[in-house]
Amino acid sequence: MIYGDLSAAVNSNGTVQVQNGTVYGTCLPQSNPVNACNATPPASVHHYELSYSSPGVTCEGEPVTIKACTNAACTTLYSGTTSVTLAATNGGSWTNSSPTFSAGSASSALRKTTTGSSVISLSAASPAASNALQCKNGGVIDSSCSISFADTGLKIFDTDSVSAVPALTAGVNRTVKLRAIQTNSVTGACQARVQGTRNVGVAFRCLNPSTCVSGQTISQGGFGIGGTSAASSPGYIDVPLTFDSNGTASVPFNYSDVGEIALHARLVLAASGNDPAITLTAPAAATVVRPYEIRVTGITIADGSRPNPATTSSGDGFVAAGAPFRVQLDVLNFAGNRTPNFGKESTPELPNVAFDSLVYPTGGSGNSATLQTTGNFTAVSGTAGRFQNAQVVWLEAGSFKLKGGLVGNDYLGQPDVSQKPASSTIGRFYPQHFVLSNDSSANLCGSGSAAFSYMSQPGVPLNFTLEAVNTAGTRLLNYNSASYTGTAGIGLVAENNGSSHTPDLGGRLTGQPSPTWQQGRYQFSAITLQLERGSSVDGPFLNFQPGIKVLAEIDSRNLQSTALTMNAATSGTCAGAACDAAKLGNELKFYYGRHRLENAYANAFQPAPVVLKAEVWNGSQFVLHSADICSEVKPASLTVTGSPALTVSGSNTTFAGGVNPANSLLLSAPGQNGSWGLQYQAPVWLKYNWDPSTAGDENPSATALFGRYRGNDRLIYQREQ
Repeated sequence: MIYGDLSAAVNSNGTVQVQNGTVYGTCLPQSNPVNACNATPPASVHHYELSYSSPGVTCEGEPVTIKACTNAACTTLYSGTTSVTLAATNGGSWTNSSPTFSAGSASSALRKTTTGSSVISLSAASPAASNALQCKNGGVIDSSCSISFADTGLKIFDTDSVSAVPALTAGVNRTVKLRAIQTNSVTGACQARVQGTRNVGVAFRCLNPSTCVSGQTISQGGFGIGGTSAASSPGYIDVPLTFDSNGTASVPFNYSDVGEIALHARLVLAASGNDPAITLTAPAAATVVRPYEIRVTGITIADGSRPNPATTSSGDGFVAAGAPFRVQLDVLNFAGNRTPNFGKESTPELPNVAFDSLVYPTGGSGNSATLQTTGNFTAVSGTAGRFQNAQVVWLEAGSFKLKGGLVGNDYLGQPDVSQKPASSTIGRFYPQHFVLSNDSSANLCGSGSAAFSYMSQPGVPLNFTLEAVNTAGTRLLNYNSASYTGTAGIGLVAENNGSSHTPDLGGRLTGQPSPTWQQGRYQFSAITLQLERGSSVDGPFLNFQPGIKVLAEIDSRNLQSTALTMNAATSGTCAGAACDAAKLGNELKFYYGRHRLENAYANAFQPAPVVLKAEVWNGSQFVLHSADICSEVKPASLTVTGSPALTVSGSNTTFAGGVNPANSLLLSAPGQNGSWGLQYQAPVWLKYNWDPSTAGDENPSATALFGRYRGNDRLIYQREQ
């Protein structure tokens, strides 16, 4: 077995060969077998511990517990395969010299049928410990590792009158047995030393913590017995106990506090017949009393000034996801009272919290990785048994429950508390803000400074992504429109900047998509967006700035403050709280445009070219829009009325300099003089209300004249369209 990192030599073809054994470390660049090297070594045995209560009695074995400890305090045990061989001196023998280990612990019993002492030890142990054997007599370190035996004794046992007192739970009733026995001089068997009711001195001492808390008692047979410190002698109080024919008395037991304690008993016997007066003193019976429950008793914001609202889909929110909040825990006994000695151990035990369950939204994300704590829970001054931590963090949106527990999931080497009730609902946690990214905008025609779009022309490219994030900037997967009520409603805003400011143009942006929040992301990608014409001719908007604004959100969350640089309702540059929107992409250009047909003239025997122009409103009049190089020219869109019928030829193309290219629209020669009506089917954004007496926009129209035709003698006025 190797502990350390290995690198393969060049002549090994770059592979660490592990033929037999294990490497705890890295193998570079690779190993054979592939998984032969492990970066994390297993726990090792720090020392072995033998625990007992001396003196024993010659008529029965003295129980001994063997532990394979992984740390100096023996609060954690070795979980691997373990074997030991027990040894004893001076006639001592073991009921099982090679006991079987389970979860790092084993048990046996030492027998000695004659009075005297026996030193116990380990003659073999696997794995080997890195430190010397440690012995404890009644929970106190005993450097002699010696168990003495007498013919008469007073012993404290568990309910079965044989086993050592196990770990107990604060406030939970437990009956222990006190046995006053002696060795029968003929048979060597155990027999009762006393029977009937006797006054027995009962006491306990606090070993860890080493001082008892005033008012915390052992309830025994109706008596509340206070304890003494580890450094003091037991403070016995006489209580009446009834011994049966086997010399055994039942002792009701209930300790209100926690910690490692030592139980003591003393029986004073007066001289009787040939028996002299004697005082039987039971060896200390050490046991650990763990808490019954760790309960979440308070949730507030970090400074304690505002309590948890315990809300889900309605009501006030709590704090932003990722922001610290304060959790208060009470360490309790079975009666629901705090245990004041908790946290005062030689190596202080500490409570902690863990994720219990997600409450809201249904089907959302939440687990132990979503809950984080920084630092430890600390004792609340003036309220023993109460702890708090103001650096607890929940990283997701929504509401959840947590539960209390113990750091390391054990108490002084004994199992974790059995009762960890779930807290009330904690929440609602909401986004810190919304982050804007991937925003872009573009005009529909041209490039550079000449690029533009027509009003009411669909398909203006506008894209952006929003993410709901926590305080660390991580996206909140629980922020879904389908399951999280009150997600942010997003609206487009717009204004025209420059020398002529036009506010509040966002209402004229139509054809918007309707995205929803999906796992904390809102993706907007417009394919039919357009800036609608106004009720009358207006513009041009040469500095058109689109933007977005949060219209409503259940917790009034907004875009990241640095992105709020716009207020479409006001002119000029906004500042601070006056900014309520974020700009999207670059400024655009929008024109109110129209197509115009000019009258066509030609010889009756020659084709007539038709001129179609693009015009835009410049603020005072319509002018040729020479920047239009995108509008389509389609011969099929030009219709001719009159007799004889004329055909239209040309080619599908686009404007050049705001005019259809030469010969792209041609009328066939009629072969006679006359006049024909022309109309071009323009796209809706290039139609115009040519006839003010009618409502709505029309296609452009004009007249084609062939030859020297004068027209109708009654026609006084003809208008070109």
